[in-house]
Amino acid sequence: IHLIIPHARPYALFHPADAAALLFLHTEPHQSAVPLSSSPKALHPLPPRQRLLSPENTFVAFDLALYLGTDVLETDVRLTKDEHLIIFHDDDLSAVTESSNSVRNLTISELNKLDFAYQFRDAQSGEHIWRYKNVKFPRLDAFLSVYWSLDESQDSQIEWIPVNIELKDDEILAAQKLAEEVMKYPMDKVAKYLNVVSRFCAPLDAFRKATHGRVPTASCEQEAALFFITTRLQTLLSPVVPKSVVDYVAQRFFGREPAVEGHEFSNLQLPTSLAGGAISVASEDVIERAHSMGKEVHFWVINTVSDMQKLLKLKADSVITDRTDVAVKVFEELGRKPKQHTSRLPPGYNPVYSIPVKDLEEPHECVGLLCVAIEHSRTILVIAVAACILISAFIVFRAGGSVAEEGNTNKSRETEDRVD
Repeated sequence: IHLIIPHARPYALFHPADAAALLFLHTEPHQSAVPLSSSPKALHPLPPRQRLLSPENTFVAFDLALYLGTDVLETDVRLTKDEHLIIFHDDDLSAVTESSNSVRNLTISELNKLDFAYQFRDAQSGEHIWRYKNVKFPRLDAFLSVYWSLDESQDSQIEWIPVNIELKDDEILAAQKLAEEVMKYPMDKVAKYLNVVSRFCAPLDAFRKATHGRVPTASCEQEAALFFITTRLQTLLSPVVPKSVVDYVAQRFFGREPAVEGHEFSNLQLPTSLAGGAISVASEDVIERAHSMGKEVHFWVINTVSDMQKLLKLKADSVITDRTDVAVKVFEELGRKPKQHTSRLPPGYNPVYSIPVKDLEEPHECVGLLCVAIEHSRTILVIAVAACILISAFIVFRAGGSVAEEGNTNKSRETEDRVD
């Protein structure tokens, strides 16, 4: 869910409960509110995903995000066994439902029998406040039909909600299915209200080709890693090596040919750090270089006031968060009141949501060699330095040995000459 930020950019993103993450909030299904239990209870140990306000990737979460003030919904899609796209984050269903199966192993019909709020617990009471309330996953087509409009005759009067969709499967088919679905809508509107993301380059390239480069996309992991490495090298070597030379060498050896000529990624969606916080990604040089190239920078998952304020100070374009309630207040304090998309909410909407007792980070797991290299760059540097020292010592040793051997040879010759 985007919030307008001080930097003169189109939006900032909020995400509620892993459904909306660029200032994205995850929303909930169209249902009447369920009162929270007021009975005093000891706090239960909460699973890692219990940092959310409501059941993730459901209409419950999406509507709540809009109500609280997010201006972009961030969500994820996965393929089912019968090759439909549904709104869901993990392949494993156990963190959310009563099943330990995977999304790819089940059909739409089988998935529809599951409770997608089964594992959700209120952070204060520890109760499963949404269990057995008929909370289901949204199919992609249903999700788009709720927040977009196919009726062009009413298009000027019906509000479109900006959405950020991440392809979770490393499958070309998933990208093709997504492209087919969004191309049912007016493409001039889709180009304004959709951003597509994937850490995997192949499906992202497939989507770019299928939509002829008309829909904005974020960088895949390899593109983001190359951008980060190039930026850092330019910063380190700028006193002696021109930035254009660094960029040329990096692209020459590690660059990728664009899937659609002239249409590269339009934004980067990045974690704030790698290697458990040892390597900072959210830095002024990264953001400044992206802006100089006309690209936005979105960071995830940002749940604390201090982190949000830090990123906005650095002029990040968006923050992806589980805590829309917190993010909205931060943006309001900066004089940027979020827009409430109440026209898309059910009549008489009266939300109830959980307030997490602890905010947890979502670490990035690299899938490509460049990203892995960045994560282990310090170790690689130490090994490289050690190797250089050893090689230098070996060369010096060999040189010293050669000198000594040559000296002994000369002495032998002198002795022979005297004998003669």
